[in-house]
Amino acid sequence: MSARDAILGEIRRSLGRRPTPDALRDIEARIARHEPNLVPKRAADTATHLALFIQRSERLGISIDRVFDPADVPGKVAAWLAKHNLPARLKMSPDVALDAYPWAASILSVARGKADPDDLNSLTPAFAAIAETGTLMMLSDDAHPATLNFMPDNHVVVLKQSQIVGTLEAAWQSLRKSEGGEAVMPRTVNLISGASRTGDIDATIYQGAHGPRRLHIVIVEDGGG
Repeated sequence: MSARDAILGEIRRSLGRRPTPDALRDIEARIARHEPNLVPKRAADTATHLALFIQRSERLGISIDRVFDPADVPGKVAAWLAKHNLPARLKMSPDVALDAYPWAASILSVARGKADPDDLNSLTPAFAAIAETGTLMMLSDDAHPATLNFMPDNHVVVLKQSQIVGTLEAAWQSLRKSEGGEAVMPRTVNLISGASRTGDIDATIYQGAHGPRRLHIVIVEDGGG
């Protein structure tokens, strides 16, 4: 018996419930189907995913750059850092997919690995972006340290247009497909909707309370989405 089965069994016993084999089969079949909830029309139209994601992101205070040529990504990142008077230094995810961009040809100083307390700027990819809410889905593993999403004051994300999906359900579906249909999940899945903020102190919005003060996304328009 797995730990999961043992925990669920204890819950059933405490509630005095003894499900029949047919009921258990129905439950397992429903879980396996991963049926989506109602999908709003605006999120179902793949042709509008890019525009909807940008609209929702900007409402959350996220800044956006768009490029068609991957070679332009480092220049856009450098220009954004300069605009905010930030040093041209980045701590970057050790993801080989980021090698597609010519960092060495730019003025940026790039180091790879998890974030350290003195890292001011981070750069990461995202697994997916959710158009309906302007949310980024971030996975955590050796190539994607979660510290890069939360410790530095400024977080830059490089995102391909083809990674933009309509809904949260579609993002989870993409994750299941990426695992080959197996029930294998990353260490953590973080959903990020804008820079960190809180209104707990005097009902005043404060940026950077629990994470980055700024979130910037460079979208590489590859015709997907």
